[in-house]
Amino acid sequence: MLNHDGSIQPQTAAGKQSPSSLTQPPHYATLVSSPADSDTLPGTLPHLFHVDSACTTHMEPKISRFSHYTQLREPIRVTLADNRVVLAPGLGTINLLLRSGNSLTEHSLEFLHVPELRCTLISVSALASAHISFVTSSQGGTLRAQDGAGPCLATVHQKGGLYLLDAEYALPCTTATAFHVESSSSPLSLHTWHRQLGHAGFSTILKAAAHVEGLNIDKSSLIHSTDGDSIHCVSCVMGKQKRLPFPQTARRADAVAELIHSDVWGPVDIPSSTGDSYFVVFTDDYSRYSAVYLMRSKSEVFTRFKHFLPWIQTHNTVTETRVRRDSGR
Repeated sequence: MLNHDGSIQPQTAAGKQSPSSLTQPPHYATLVSSPADSDTLPGTLPHLFHVDSACTTHMEPKISRFSHYTQLREPIRVTLADNRVVLAPGLGTINLLLRSGNSLTEHSLEFLHVPELRCTLISVSALASAHISFVTSSQGGTLRAQDGAGPCLATVHQKGGLYLLDAEYALPCTTATAFHVESSSSPLSLHTWHRQLGHAGFSTILKAAAHVEGLNIDKSSLIHSTDGDSIHCVSCVMGKQKRLPFPQTARRADAVAELIHSDVWGPVDIPSSTGDSYFVVFTDDYSRYSAVYLMRSKSEVFTRFKHFLPWIQTHNTVTETRVRRDSGR
């Protein structure tokens, strides 16, 4: 078995896996990364399809290659050659064009989606289940239909001890659906889909409905919901706001020194020449006059305010002053 770092995993003399590996989860993938250089492959293969005799099923890392895809409720555990266990979140169908000489034949194969892989794995046992035989030779091999008695379907090249299938992905049909979701036969309202799809925006759901089979939307719910992301969802509103809204109208001061705003800032990365790392700003709400005081610590705010207050009160006959602050944040 080839590990992801290029090393060989020990096997028994009979070529079988060691007894310790027999206790691993039911799905196996021997090749983790792709050590072959695609620039040196015969015929410059556009993609790397590794034919693997120890792989229990076909495996594909990219979800975009699937023509039909089903997400699993519980991901399948897959054991790699380095004994790491990764998760396969779904499975589906991929259409491949198998090349034999100048002829191309399209075949639909069932693949397991394993994002951790770096190449596509073609399982010999899965091919055998579809009555396709892998016949080896000194230069590679061939895939033959009807359990080896039929015509040659594809050529397999040998490179660096690996078997590379001469194939490519079939171009997806423009009318094909990207995904399939299981839903009830009756259409659901847009608000229901909004909650079921993790509070997705209305415009996102409407775009997805054109490409996802089974995402049926009740047309009557679109009468007042066609304006994009105008969602009246209490959970969305409460989840996005950081605090309760401020009053729409705020009372302004009628005279100097009636209302003072304070704001503390710091600490700064580089202290001043006098060793100060903070400053506080006092702003008169009526005149908008501001005074700045440097401080070495936040505990000096009240001392600086006692210095500022008598001075600002000399500009008016106000005897009671209110202070609005943000609690030092």
